[in-house]
Amino acid sequence: MSNFRSLAVVTATLEHILQDAANQAVAQADVRIGAPIAKLAGDGKPVVNLFLFRVLPNSAHRNDHFPTRESSGTQRARAKLSLDLHYVLSFYGDAAKFEPERLFGAVALALEHAPGLSVAALEAASSDTANQPALSGADLAGEGRAIAVGPDQPTLEDWSKLWSVFFQVPYALSASYVVRGVAIETQDGPGPATPVATPEIYAAPMGPLQIRSAGPAPGQWGPAPWGATLHLTGSGIARFGNSLRIDGEALPLAEAAITGDGLALSLDAALFGGTVPKAGSHQLEVVAAPTDPSMPERLRRGSNVAAFAILPVMTNIAAETAAGSGPGLRSGTVTVDIDPPLQAGQSATLLLNAFGAGQLGNAAIEAEAPAAFPASQLDFAVTDLPTGDYLARVDIDGFASQPEVGTDPNQPEFGRITGPLVDLS
Repeated sequence: MSNFRSLAVVTATLEHILQDAANQAVAQADVRIGAPIAKLAGDGKPVVNLFLFRVLPNSAHRNDHFPTRESSGTQRARAKLSLDLHYVLSFYGDAAKFEPERLFGAVALALEHAPGLSVAALEAASSDTANQPALSGADLAGEGRAIAVGPDQPTLEDWSKLWSVFFQVPYALSASYVVRGVAIETQDGPGPATPVATPEIYAAPMGPLQIRSAGPAPGQWGPAPWGATLHLTGSGIARFGNSLRIDGEALPLAEAAITGDGLALSLDAALFGGTVPKAGSHQLEVVAAPTDPSMPERLRRGSNVAAFAILPVMTNIAAETAAGSGPGLRSGTVTVDIDPPLQAGQSATLLLNAFGAGQLGNAAIEAEAPAAFPASQLDFAVTDLPTGDYLARVDIDGFASQPEVGTDPNQPEFGRITGPLVDLS
């Protein structure tokens, strides 16, 4: 890999090749570097104008190198780029003597005949006294390989757009060439790598290990209430010896959770290693069983990461209210017991919907700050709500508890929301 001067070395090398070819075609021809200008057409002198007008990443080699930094930001390798350099060559001279055409023919043959930009040509351009000190320290030739150069084939529309950029410059006979795969890199070293204390090599069979769904029922995606069952379906997840990784923490997988080709995980403290998690979103992956029992957990193959959500559950709700500021209005406190408890940094909202026939009134009430966390009991201040029954739900960070629904097909409430209700009277 070479340093930042490599682009300039490529331009200087092309200048040498073009100058030799131009001198063979037209005596006293010159090579100019830079964007075309109107004066070139007006002078009538034999000139080949060389202009680097576009630089693009090389599509074949843009991902050859490894990431240059670790997740912590520490440098682990030199930054590298592989670039394609797009040049436009314009030819000027006495049209009556066909000088532009003669220059074009000589240059096209020279570039076609040359085996790319050879190491010798790169070295000659880098060491040319006329290019010093600008190219002092250039090391592109040190790569020891020729660099490919070939004609490009822009459309007439592309040519029109390109020349429209050259303000008030008349068009001249031109050709476009691309120098491909010019690799450059930074020169600062990443420093020594951390030594390996104990080299360990493990082998594991490859096979499908994928979670396709995680939800309250097999094949469904969606949140599940705390205390319910989270069903996982997929490939390779229902194998004895597999384990779980929830929110980045390694946890065992109970054999009783394996059901056919899926998993049925009870959302309780046992699933989370004896700790009660927060309500809301979590991440889960299934980790393949190791072929070698000594293989560290961090090296074991994991499935894709699946997101799932735990819905809070209201275990009790009660209200203490008194007359409000007007007739038929009530104010007071609604106390709600929830599971899992509210954790520090979470927000809780009580959602109330009027439930009685002909009753109007809805409210969303933020919880009062609990005395300590985790908090399994929350208080909500109610102000001037119409008297009556309200459907109550508690929302934790955007995940609301589920309402109660009638399950007896012999009752008129079957399939309809029945609670939980709070009486503000």
